[in-house]
Amino acid sequence: VINFNKQQLAAARLQKELQKYTNSFKAVSNNSRTLLDLWMELYEPAWKGRSEVASIIQHKMLLWEDLLNKMNSEMLEPLQLYMSKFPETKKLVEKRERKIVDYDYAKKQLEETRQKQKVTDIKIQQAEDAYLQAKQAFDEVTDVLYEELPTLFDRWVWSIVYKPIISL
Repeated sequence: VINFNKQQLAAARLQKELQKYTNSFKAVSNNSRTLLDLWMELYEPAWKGRSEVASIIQHKMLLWEDLLNKMNSEMLEPLQLYMSKFPETKKLVEKRERKIVDYDYAKKQLEETRQKQKVTDIKIQQAEDAYLQAKQAFDEVTDVLYEELPTLFDRWVWSIVYKPIISL
């Protein structure tokens, strides 16, 4: 659970920084477009190699566009998908916290019922049933989190941290 909170904060920070990074690339791309357009204006139609220069400029603009698309598809979108899992998982963590309170309360009630002098077997059985129900509910939520949290962490390591670094 501690790692979950740490990952959520790190993911939010990473998203903020990636957005700034992407915006910077967009600005450079726009400035490059303006500069390259100016070069094409300055390059007289009568000069030799005008079509080659136009082709080179077009190629450079496609590279910028490709880079921006790649940053979006391989960095921003996976991060957004990853972050969309946090609210659901956070609800599970909160549910587990509530279930542990119920479980502890039922356990305490069972112990107190067993320690009382004048208690019927029915009362003890009711306390045991309440305890077992609370334990089962707690165990179910815990099992789901034991499956989900490692998956979330693995997705963090591979899709969000490692893969974008090697792909750019």
